[in-house]
Amino acid sequence: METTIISRLKAIRKALGLTQKDFAARVGIAYAVIRDNEQGVRSITDRTIRLICDQCGVNEKWLRGGGGRMFVDAQRDAFDQFAAAFNLDDEQKTRIAEIIRFPLKDTAIGAAAHDEETRLRAARIVDAIDRGSIGRVVNVGAAR
Repeated sequence: METTIISRLKAIRKALGLTQKDFAARVGIAYAVIRDNEQGVRSITDRTIRLICDQCGVNEKWLRGGGGRMFVDAQRDAFDQFAAAFNLDDEQKTRIAEIIRFPLKDTAIGAAAHDEETRLRAARIVDAIDRGSIGRVVNVGAAR
């Protein structure tokens, strides 16, 4: 377990497989800031924390204090909001996930690449939602 903000900062960079220079470039700050933060020479500012969280999908609560998971799973959050908005049960969620090939498990940010077929499947679901026929699409997905 990462016990300090410095150790959590290093853990994020290593989890992303980035050097300090590459991490700084991705976040949009100077290399010296990351270097100094990791060495404990410079305190990590609120601005730096926000940039890291925004640019790398990091859970701010985890970065600041160690609570929760390292990364926010934006894809999972969006899917859960969609399911709640349409009051979908577990079977319907599974069927929709199969249609759009969304992995119903924890994923690292950016791990799922969406090809043209996936975009078409997602468009079909959005179309069904617009027409109010989401149940039919979910049932068709089960017949495959």
